[in-house]
Amino acid sequence: MSLFVWLYGMIASVLLSFLYLAITPMDISPGEQIAVMAAGAVILVFAPMANIFHRQVAAIAYEPLRLRPVPVVGLIVLALLVAGNIMLSFVLQVG
Repeated sequence: MSLFVWLYGMIASVLLSFLYLAITPMDISPGEQIAVMAAGAVILVFAPMANIFHRQVAAIAYEPLRLRPVPVVGLIVLALLVAGNIMLSFVLQVG
């Protein structure tokens, strides 16, 4: 159940890292770009390790969660963070 969510999140993370590297005004060498992309991917590598505990979770009685199908507030916060990062690359200057 969580595998595809993890894969989509990993793809989104790598694409956002690529976008940020593409629009950054800094001069970054290809080796540094690869290091940044690899670090962004490594952050999410440990998520599938939760599957180790599948048997212990399956032994517990099923209780469905009552959640919205789409986390609206989370998506809004994520969109604001992405917009903030893009604005820092193009418009806003800090310091």
